[in-house]
Amino acid sequence: MKPLYIVRHVATPERIACVNELKRHIPDLIVIEDTDKDPMGTFCKALTYDISRPIVQLEDDIELCDDFVNIIERRIEEAPNAVINFFGHIKSKRTRSKWQKGKYFLWLQCTYFPPGYGDMIADYWPIWRDIKGPEYISQMSHMSKSYLYTVDTLFDQLVAFWLDSRNESYYVSLPALVQHLPITSALHSELSVNRQNKTFTKRVTV
Repeated sequence: MKPLYIVRHVATPERIACVNELKRHIPDLIVIEDTDKDPMGTFCKALTYDISRPIVQLEDDIELCDDFVNIIERRIEEAPNAVINFFGHIKSKRTRSKWQKGKYFLWLQCTYFPPGYGDMIADYWPIWRDIKGPEYISQMSHMSKSYLYTVDTLFDQLVAFWLDSRNESYYVSLPALVQHLPITSALHSELSVNRQNKTFTKRVTV
């Protein structure tokens, strides 16, 4: 089944330009704008846009590889029933795909969710908000910039805890199909803009 392509969007000049560029390469792109300044609500809205369809959820500060749609849909065939991360990790130079334990999930720049997964993750949000999230933040209190952490902005950790609750792994599809652009974070302006993946190239082979 062909996935829906959905981008979560905060309307700043740089991000508007990025979304317009994404639309050039993904004609049917669905834009979910955070008009209420509710990042987690926007995330869950994107996840549950159509629970009968698989979705590829994108962030609005990325660059796509050439022939993105054809390549990602071929890559999805490698693990169509699992969550797939198409960005990898900024500190890794690994170029071969791998399975990873769900509790280590990070980087939502470009992520595939099978049908129904978005609805289940959204349903887990109250557990994360009221129990798991505060526990996680408490454990991270010793870390640099821990003051930035709030339960309603830690999307990656919500997905990680949900996957871990199911003892489920996710698939890291490499090399990366998207690059994180050096744009100031819409949530945490203090974060470095140097969060790029070392394996990304415009011309990617399947």
